[in-house]
Amino acid sequence: MNFILFLVFLLVVFFLGYIPGRILVQPLPLDEKVKFALSFGVSYFLYFLAGFSSYIFHISYIYAAVLLLILVSTAGIFIYKKKQLIISRNEINLVIIFFLAYLFVISTQSLIPYYSGAASFWDWYEHYLRSMIFYSHLPPSTVMGGHIFLYQRQPLFNAAASFLMSLLSQDFWVYQTIAVLFSISVLLPCFLILVNFISSKKQITLFIFLTILFLLNPYINAMLITYTATKLLATYYLLMGLYFIFREHKGGQILPIYLAMIFFALSHLVHFEGLPYIFISVIILFISSLCSKHFRYFLSSLPIYIGIVSIWYIWSFITYGAELTFFHNRNLELLKNISYFQRIELITHNLIYTTIPFISKESMERTYNSVNYLVMIYDRIIALYSTNIPWALSVTICFSAILLALIKLRKAIADKSFKVRPGFRHFIIILFVLAGYITALFTTHLLAAGGASWMVVPSIFLLFSLGAIPIIFLAKKFGRKFIYLITFIVMLESLIGIGYRLYAAKYQLDPQINTNIDINRELFAVTGEDKYAHFAVHLLNYQLKTDNHLIFLYDKFYDLHNLFYVLVIGSWFVLAWIFILCLTRLSTSGGER
Repeated sequence: MNFILFLVFLLVVFFLGYIPGRILVQPLPLDEKVKFALSFGVSYFLYFLAGFSSYIFHISYIYAAVLLLILVSTAGIFIYKKKQLIISRNEINLVIIFFLAYLFVISTQSLIPYYSGAASFWDWYEHYLRSMIFYSHLPPSTVMGGHIFLYQRQPLFNAAASFLMSLLSQDFWVYQTIAVLFSISVLLPCFLILVNFISSKKQITLFIFLTILFLLNPYINAMLITYTATKLLATYYLLMGLYFIFREHKGGQILPIYLAMIFFALSHLVHFEGLPYIFISVIILFISSLCSKHFRYFLSSLPIYIGIVSIWYIWSFITYGAELTFFHNRNLELLKNISYFQRIELITHNLIYTTIPFISKESMERTYNSVNYLVMIYDRIIALYSTNIPWALSVTICFSAILLALIKLRKAIADKSFKVRPGFRHFIIILFVLAGYITALFTTHLLAAGGASWMVVPSIFLLFSLGAIPIIFLAKKFGRKFIYLITFIVMLESLIGIGYRLYAAKYQLDPQINTNIDINRELFAVTGEDKYAHFAVHLLNYQLKTDNHLIFLYDKFYDLHNLFYVLVIGSWFVLAWIFILCLTRLSTSGGER
């Protein structure tokens, strides 16, 4: 019975994310897969408007919910009368696949007793507190956790989550299910971008294939089940905007210009990490609009961007003033206290260790653990995958990309031809990826030893979305031997990066299970950076949970743990089998455009 309630609850959260947006995007002249991907982002924006309006105008969430219900119902009735509300079989398949992916991630997360990994502390809890400020209609001057102020972060994620929590519950486990849905949505633009670069009539197969790569990637899985942060939702909106730039360039249409600008604005409202990407992308859109003679439409789209971001900035300016709204940033303030030489050293350090597949000396020292070597391995696995781009993409994608590059280079040498003819789309990809490195100029996180987990997240997901191309190409060339080899690598890497994480999180880090952990000893006189020594950072996270009486999915559905193990382990074998089938089918059709 508990599992049925668990499943019903997930279905409710999932379709709250899908249906409202799907109704509103129906009239748009777009493909069904694009409407499907758009639906979730539009729904989240609606919930942000409801939650933020409820907060700033001090009205009950009930009234905001009623107004939203009237809006969506009216649109639905109008579309129904026009006989436009038609959901195709392909879209139903996409919905089912995406929900199963959501179920897999939630089941995995339900086996994590509390959030912790490498040197991560506090961030997972921060955004829950921000959401609670909106949920409880606390004053804008509210300080939570000693340093949380609303003006420090853009509010779309938190205000949208608070509104959904008002419909469901304020418990942390409910927030987890909402946050996971927000974050896993980043898969959808990855799929659209991949389809834009590879010609295949078997698009459902392609979506399943990419979804499996997505779920079994250790970096992505850690981002989904270790942090309830906002970066992945910001990346979803960014990549949707980038996809529409590709559409505008390819088809010379007007609508993609406006949609791109809308989604860039929504990314801006989620997290400031998107600003360098937005800046570069808008320049690219400007160039593309000139080439397609759509410059006047580009100009008319700019007020839309300004209008959307003004929803937050006007209120923040009135409430906090110009200084806190536009010029306050913890990183920038910390940079004032270091010399230019130290700043250059800091930037160089992060650029190097974000790009090369190594753990820096700082990360090695920070994750050293003389108390429990199994925990040290756990921390260093997370550090390896989260601090640099190559490991974040996975061995599978990097190995395939390098092998494909060597094959093409060998062919070029044999043909005595070294001509490289990158198109405008490749130019867009290069600029977009490089945009992430701009944030290295403003970071003070030397001990982060690379920024894959927080600095270049959009770059990683763009490259990930294209990472299926070399795998499919090599499967075409080498056949079943390569398919079996790449499947073995994917499953082995997921076992090390995900399976070991589940084991260590429960049996090595949970004080209720591991009786060798002495909380009083490990947390005695912990201050400053010392909190990252040995078990301290993990137990500080444990204390955040226990001191604040947070009920995780792990606790709420404790009696279902055996079932979750069956689901996760069983899915692991099923995913391997489906991965082989999908890659076999894709290797017999289509190709890179």
